[in-house]
Amino acid sequence: MSKIQLHKSIVHEIGRVNDRIDIKILRGKSYQREAERHRMLVVQLGRLERGGIRSGWFSSLF
Repeated sequence: MSKIQLHKSIVHEIGRVNDRIDIKILRGKSYQREAERHRMLVVQLGRLERGGIRSGWFSSLF
């Protein structure tokens, strides 16, 4: 899977998790599991984005 496809997939999944969280909030239910999944996806997305910037900057030096 390319970085672009992975980025799109993670962003899409974050949107789905956000929708589930919104529904649970409206119903007054606990959304702890979804919040943990959301945090994990955001971290994964940040690593992917930082990794792309770093590798591009580093490779341009040589």
